[in-house]
Amino acid sequence: MIDLNGAAAYRRAGYKVTSDAAASAHASRLVANGKITAAVAAARNRQSKRTEITADYVLTRLQENLERSMQAVPVLDREGTPTGEYTYQGAVANRALELLGKYLGLFQDSLTVKGDKRNPLVVTVEELEAAKRGLEGWRRERFRPIPSGN
Repeated sequence: MIDLNGAAAYRRAGYKVTSDAAASAHASRLVANGKITAAVAAARNRQSKRTEITADYVLTRLQENLERSMQAVPVLDREGTPTGEYTYQGAVANRALELLGKYLGLFQDSLTVKGDKRNPLVVTVEELEAAKRGLEGWRRERFRPIPSGN
């Protein structure tokens, strides 16, 4: 079993930690180790061969979902004959596009704001959104309209 969550993998390996933040920090340090990265890649490769699920398999299925949900492919009956029906499923299309875009590197879940290679500041999209909401609340409180004296 491969843990895709660094903190969970760190715990499964038998390391003792006091918090999720500590586990994440230690896991991040280990992931930077070339031997760990190579071992993870080898394990994923073995799993891919065993399950026959490869990147090509996943990308092909995403593309099929996208085309079907965008009405680019007709609905077929059991014999493979087009039924003349097409269905539109916008949520399916958008999710397939999102996953394909992430694979291609078009979307990022985090942003390196500044720093150097040894000490970058990495901010997740969720953290940026939370900061934006906090700033908007601060602005509303700080810059309230002055009521007229009438």
